This record gives sequence, C-alpha cells and structure tokens, in this order.
Amino acid sequence: MVKWLGAWFVVWIMAFVLIYPLQMPHKGILGNGWMRCIGIAVIVVAASWIDLEWYANPRSSNAHLAIGIGGGLGLLMLLNTWCVVWRVQKKMIAWTRAAAEQGAAMPAEAERLAAWSYFASRTGFWLSFPMLFFMAAAEHYPFLIGMGN
Repeated sequence: MVKWLGAWFVVWIMAFVLIYPLQMPHKGILGNGWMRCIGIAVIVVAASWIDLEWYANPRSSNAHLAIGIGGGLGLLMLLNTWCVVWRVQKKMIAWTRAAAEQGAAMPAEAERLAAWSYFASRTGFWLSFPMLFFMAAAEHYPFLIGMGN
C-alpha cells in the first residue's frame, strides 16, 4: 500500500511539474491558449494511463482505479492552487494595497502574473470536470469491466 501511494504521488507530482511551465504566459506557439490546453490534456491523459497501467491487476477494482485518477486530478488542482494561484494572488494583493495607499503604479510584472494566475485558475476549473467524473465513477460507472471488479 505504501509503495503504491508513493508511486502514485510521483506520477501526479511529475504531471504537475510538466504542466507548470505550460501555464506561464508565452510568446510564439505556446502563446496560443489552445496549444497549452492540448499539452496539459496530453500530460493528464498520460499520467492517468500510467496510473492505470501500473496499478491495474486482478486485485484492482473500478473504485480503486477511478479514485486513483480522480484523486490525481484533485492533487493537480491543489498543487496548482497552492503553487501558482495563491502565490500570485498574494503578490497582486500586496501590490494593489501599496498602489492604493501610496498612489504608486502597479509593477510591470503584474500583467504577466495576472495572466499566469488566470490560466492556472482556468486549468483547475477544467480539471474539476474529469475529477468529479472519476470520483463518481468509482461506484456508479464500471468503466473497467474485466479488470477484477
């Protein structure tokens, strides 16, 4: 159990490490939001596939595998909120407060950080739909028939 949980964390944390730079504002081909969304979707599908491949065995149940994927998506959302959105919002609040109190302009970096936070928030929003599906599928949708239900 502990070995499985450690490997599960590694898979989903690596997925976050790969998603993290895709959420930053870019120029060129990665400046297109759709290209970044496709990249994030590929990473999430790959992490889900790895999760299923490594842990699908005769003892695995639909609930176990579905919760593994749903929980992984939830972990991605948590890390995204803590490592990107929350950190950026703290800076933006401090800068806004300083600008209001001192009459100073917002730093030039504020626009880039706001765009980064916005995209990261949208990523979490869109990841919430498959996360909810997999959490509900654990008991209500046997999508892995024949894998040891």
